[in-house]
Amino acid sequence: VEADDEFDGRTDLENLFKGLYPKFGLKHEFQAGTCRPDFALLSGKEPVGFIETKKTGKDLDHLLDERFKTGTQTNLLVNLRPRNVILTDYLTFHLIQEGHLTQSATLGTMQGACPRFTNTTSAVAELLRDFVNYKTPIPATAEALADEIAAFAKQLRSHILRHLGGPVAGNRYLKLYTDVQKDTPVVTRVDFEQDAAQMVAIGQFFDMIRPGFL
Repeated sequence: VEADDEFDGRTDLENLFKGLYPKFGLKHEFQAGTCRPDFALLSGKEPVGFIETKKTGKDLDHLLDERFKTGTQTNLLVNLRPRNVILTDYLTFHLIQEGHLTQSATLGTMQGACPRFTNTTSAVAELLRDFVNYKTPIPATAEALADEIAAFAKQLRSHILRHLGGPVAGNRYLKLYTDVQKDTPVVTRVDFEQDAAQMVAIGQFFDMIRPGFL
C-alpha cells in the first residue's frame, strides 16, 4: 500500500483486515474518551486494539518517543484500554502493547518519494496475528489492579454512554428511572448515577481483562 497521505491507504488496510480476520470488525475514527484512533479492531462491540495510520514514509520514531510524553496524541493512544496499538505508515508496522514496543516489521524502504518493497510479508503477518490475539494481562497485585481500574475510569464517560445506548437513549432511560423513583426518598438521581458509573466501570474492566474472571 502506498499512501500520499494518511487517508489514502485506509481502505486497503480495512480490506486487508476484513479478508484476514472476518470475525472482527474494524471501526473507522473510533471515539475512545478524548482520543479518536484511526481504527479500532472490535470483537462484537468491544475494542481489541487500535490502529493509527500515517503517510507512507512518515518518520515514526518521534511518534514512538512521544508515547512517554503526557498529553501527546501517541501517549493518549497507547494508554487506551486495551493497551494494544499498531502504529503504521503502511510500510512499517510497530506493535505497542502495555506501553512497550513489542514488535516492528517492515515491507521495505522508501526510495525518494516511492516505496521499495524488499521484504516478505511473514513478519508483518506475525505482528498482525499478535495484535488480533492480544489479551489484557490479569494484574498480579492489588496495587496493579487499582492502577488498572483508575486508568480505565478515564474512559468512563464514553463507556457509560455506550452501555446506555448513546446520549439520546440514555437520556430517556434516566428520565424513566427517575420518574419511577421520584417518590422514593432513599434513592436520589445523584445516588443512581454514582452507583451506575461504578457498576459500569468495574463490570467493563473485569469483562475486558478476562470473561469469567470473577
